[in-house]
Amino acid sequence: LSPLALAAMSQRAMHDLMVFGADGETTPIGLIGISNIAPMFGSGTLWYVLGEKSYEGKGITSQAVEQALDRAFGTLGLESVNAWVVANNIGSIRVLEKNGFHKIGRQRKCHRIGATLVDRIHFDKLVDEQTRDRRNDGSLAQE
Repeated sequence: LSPLALAAMSQRAMHDLMVFGADGETTPIGLIGISNIAPMFGSGTLWYVLGEKSYEGKGITSQAVEQALDRAFGTLGLESVNAWVVANNIGSIRVLEKNGFHKIGRQRKCHRIGATLVDRIHFDKLVDEQTRDRRNDGSLAQE
């Protein structure tokens, strides 16, 4: 996303954007958002990007997703959050599954990467699942 696109998105109520970083550091390493926020329907779409690849596999994106879900189901009052992942992005699939998302379907050959068309895997999570996944100490329960 360009800086101009981010600035425009941040001004619209249908997007809720946050930068995230590693614990104890002030340098942003990624961007996470809930977009397509539809208060009338109680839904939104989660997306995220880790810009600093040296932080892959350290759980930082999973923590950012956990915080975004708390915001989506709390502050934003959503009932359902959905997301999609390119089928070969195993790390991102793990992030969603770790945060209690459920696979709900596959959209075939709908995403172009270079000259190749690949599938998207669709996920969702409901507010009552988020509540159930929480322990008394506030951390996400492990499945």
